[in-house]
Amino acid sequence: MVQDHTMKSLKNKVVAVTFLDHAESSNDPIAFVVYGEVVTESPDKLVIDSWAYADRAERPDEPDGKVHRWVLVRSAVQDIQILR
Repeated sequence: MVQDHTMKSLKNKVVAVTFLDHAESSNDPIAFVVYGEVVTESPDKLVIDSWAYADRAERPDEPDGKVHRWVLVRSAVQDIQILR
């Protein structure tokens, strides 16, 4: 079940996002989950860092090779759980 988070910002929240991903040699997409902190959001996408600097002041605007960043299209999102 997709939770409606449109009324409040998810920015800086730690989340678990279940989403459908494409699958090679399959008839259906596969559900995956990513855990991390929401960096940015828009009506079309969520940007989540699953490995990031603990100190936000040290974080660059763009990934620097040490940050693991994921961009999910909202149309593929099945569920969002706020963890923190």
